[in-house]
Amino acid sequence: MLDDGASFDKLKMRYYSDNYRGVHASRDIPKGETILYVPLKEIITLEMCMQSPIGIQMFNRGFRQRLLSPKHSFFSCFIMEETRKPDSYWAKYIDILPKSFEVYPIFYTEEEMSWLENTDMVRMVKTKLEDMKKDYDTITTEVPDFKQFPLKEYMEKRLLVASRIFGIDIYDNKTDGFVPYADMLNHKRPRETSWTYCNKRQGFIIEAIVDIKRG
Repeated sequence: MLDDGASFDKLKMRYYSDNYRGVHASRDIPKGETILYVPLKEIITLEMCMQSPIGIQMFNRGFRQRLLSPKHSFFSCFIMEETRKPDSYWAKYIDILPKSFEVYPIFYTEEEMSWLENTDMVRMVKTKLEDMKKDYDTITTEVPDFKQFPLKEYMEKRLLVASRIFGIDIYDNKTDGFVPYADMLNHKRPRETSWTYCNKRQGFIIEAIVDIKRG
């Protein structure tokens, strides 16, 4: 990221445990100051995903309109394709994405699901599983190359996409994207930052909307 002009010197990542990390201010940040800048070259956009080898086949079959979660499926496919490339430009980014998904409800054990008995969560999890399986079956039926991706891996990547992509507007084109480092920041209410894609700077920026103290 630094080689491509990204800026994140005001941020510091901390690990609270092996699978839990967060981002803190490494110094005092005045209101209005840019906290993070990520150039377009470092952003995986929906258009990029639709132009991958399998993404093109999916697009040509009208999956952008036909799937239950089309953009999530295109992003998932792209990540799975790039994971299998030994020289992928995105290898370093993919390597820091989570590898464990036990904390997501759709991967709960039967015992864990039993704790949620008589709540609407059980129905929601079942519906989500059915929707993912339906999209997966639709793609594998019509795009033979997609069969190399196991259902479980597809589901895991779908969860990564759903929890990480940002909606952005690039030159009046509304799209979505994986934005490295930005997806490490946790939510807070009331919010202390704003984020957008800046056409003038040709990159994604996060700015402070209040004074933020170090730490």
